[in-house]
Amino acid sequence: MVKTAQVARRSNRTGGTDPIDRNMILDAAATVFSERGYRATNLSIVAETLGVTRQALYHHFPHKDAILFYLFDRTMSLFEVRVLSAKEETPGGTFVAMLREHARICIENSALIMISQTEDRELPEDLLKQVLQRRKDYHRQFVNAYSDGVASGELRPTDEVSASVSFMLAACHATAKWRGSSSRMSSRALTDMVTSLLCDGSVVSNETPR
Repeated sequence: MVKTAQVARRSNRTGGTDPIDRNMILDAAATVFSERGYRATNLSIVAETLGVTRQALYHHFPHKDAILFYLFDRTMSLFEVRVLSAKEETPGGTFVAMLREHARICIENSALIMISQTEDRELPEDLLKQVLQRRKDYHRQFVNAYSDGVASGELRPTDEVSASVSFMLAACHATAKWRGSSSRMSSRALTDMVTSLLCDGSVVSNETPR
């Protein structure tokens, strides 16, 4: 189990002290890891980004793997809290609401998503197992929601519900990679566009459930 540490403090240029907390470290690490890659990033670079020594990071995280693990934890927590609480009046509407929220998170957290899709195999085996289990449980919630939508007559039947769900979620993840080229679009507009493109092929009626 990765241990939680006390808040470290650093001196600023005026001689005062500013708190450096776990979230600040994770924010900086997410940016650097997504730009440079996890393996190619030395923690000194993360520390330099924050204006602290590398030792200051160890007050919060015992090693580099712990930072990566908590980035995965942050990503999954976003999905679990926001997506799984999305509800509508009908089963089909609930599935679309879940997918829309999943897409929105991907669009608004591109660095986290890119790390989660490319750096999971860098985790130690015990931590990777935890991440993979959470992903499996999360994916199952989408499969169940889609199946409920099919049963209600709102979503298109398919013999490969799991594969269909995997494709739609992967499409949302891919959005993070080309988010920069669509920066002129608001997050909401881009989310609606992605959700519409994905759901037009699965919703039975011509109107997307809301």
